[in-house]
Amino acid sequence: ILACEREKKIRKLREEEAQVKNDRLDAADHLEIDFRLDNENDLDIDQLSSQLNEVNQRLARERNKLKAENELLAAKAGESGISSTLADTDDANQLVNQIKQLKVDNDRLREMSNAPTRPKRKKP
Repeated sequence: ILACEREKKIRKLREEEAQVKNDRLDAADHLEIDFRLDNENDLDIDQLSSQLNEVNQRLARERNKLKAENELLAAKAGESGISSTLADTDDANQLVNQIKQLKVDNDRLREMSNAPTRPKRKKP
């Protein structure tokens, strides 16, 4: 009976964790990134191309920083983070989506590491 109750509690916790993860992924879909170009009238194709490359480089650096953070947080939590599943890309849309996913997963891992853990009870 105790094993059955324990199994029900574990199943319920897993369902709650899955729901929280789904909620966070939904929230990540609604994140907005502000992108502005100054002096739009003075741009030529070479300048625009240069600025777009610079933006892609910044996005790639941000993704790489978040990947490294994800690996550290996952190691602390004893899990495998999503950083290993993300492919390197230069596509701005994919970079933005990866950044969103990493931020959500990093927040989840941070909360897991900050959550109080209950000490295991010794059997008599």
